Amino acid sequence: FAEFLHYILRELEERGLDSQIAFAEIFNEADGLRFIDGYDNENHLSDEEIAMFRTKHEEAIEWLKERHPQILFAFDSWTYYTDLRQVPQNMQVYNFHNYFLWSVYGNSLENDPDVLVSDPVSKEEIKATADCDYPPTDDWYHRVWFYSNLNPEKIPAAQQKMQEYLKEHMEEIRTKFKDSLTHINGNLENHLPQVPVICGEGVSYCGGYDLIWEETSEEYWLLIKEMMESYRDAGLWGTVVRTCCGPEDPVWKMCPDKLLEMNRIFLDEKN
Repeated sequence: FAEFLHYILRELEERGLDSQIAFAEIFNEADGLRFIDGYDNENHLSDEEIAMFRTKHEEAIEWLKERHPQILFAFDSWTYYTDLRQVPQNMQVYNFHNYFLWSVYGNSLENDPDVLVSDPVSKEEIKATADCDYPPTDDWYHRVWFYSNLNPEKIPAAQQKMQEYLKEHMEEIRTKFKDSLTHINGNLENHLPQVPVICGEGVSYCGGYDLIWEETSEEYWLLIKEMMESYRDAGLWGTVVRTCCGPEDPVWKMCPDKLLEMNRIFLDEKN
């Protein structure tokens, strides 16, 4: 994996683009890899087995640092409850993920058959399209199946349902975020090497571009504002505004002013 990343970095360096790299990581969500211990330690590996993986990870980071000294190399965790046994001590950036708002989709929408087409593609057909040695977890098959079968005529109702869920559970979600920040700060103070800290993924995950309730929700943007202020005050080096935020996402054209405002809040800029 380190060699594959090395080839990519070398191509970018040859094109003079490596100055645009904030940091690089060998694995996405390293402490959730299903061929190691998996999400929530599903494989129940021993401390010795985890230590072997951490040692190999450290060796790989060192190998990359020698070949690309201008690049920072990160450890990427799928959660703020990072499996501390796996954290490489020579990481140069710590990148955690924090999907504190994903429950709006999981609890209010992704199990609602009333918003699907009348004759949905089966989950078995979805699974048949993935031919790999380490298949995704079942929840991803369900998610792909659900959004592939979302009825366009039911989208307004689906959006209203999510908005109502957010309003009803606003304080619960806010508390979950505050708890995550407390845990992150505790790790930074007591367990993790002193390196720049980033939230590289987070807030929510939306599986369909036609769902634009976040873009139009005042409550949603209030939570994002509070998140940016909290991360700024906690001393994070960087953060995403949200995971679904690329140029292909509707927010890019619908809410450029909001994206700019949230970035400026994190950077503590007044204008």
